[in-house]
Amino acid sequence: MPQDPDVIVIGAGAAGISAAVSLADSGLSVTILEARDRIGGRIYTVHDSFCDAPVELGAEFIHGRPPEILNLLKRRKIRITEVKGDTWCSTNGKLAPCDFFGEVDEILEKMDDSKPDQSFQDFLKECCPKSANNRGLEEAKRWATGYVSGFNAADPALVGVH
Repeated sequence: MPQDPDVIVIGAGAAGISAAVSLADSGLSVTILEARDRIGGRIYTVHDSFCDAPVELGAEFIHGRPPEILNLLKRRKIRITEVKGDTWCSTNGKLAPCDFFGEVDEILEKMDDSKPDQSFQDFLKECCPKSANNRGLEEAKRWATGYVSGFNAADPALVGVH
């Protein structure tokens, strides 16, 4: 570890490690400070001995094939594995196949960046008013909110739809 690094990066999650690599590639000495006893931040896989399967407890996949991520992986010769399988969800304490993606996609497709920006929470109130007759819509709104807050790591009342 350098005695007097040029840069100190706080956090050894994906962003911190990426920043440190870029800075080091530029010739700077870098020290990463991490509060946990492991690196990876939200990327955290445990191996369940009961079902002999990996269980993701954080960031678990790359959405689509964004070139800004794929190019980094290719440049570093990191193997990409496409995984197929069923998606399961825990709802009311019971494990069942997830069958809400279509409804969530319908909600997210209503976002329009040609309109003024607004919080995701306000967008949901405007696009999909509460309906006692449509429990599926309310469930889809909960899942959409969870997706947006998890994907962006932001409060749905603060993160903009743009």
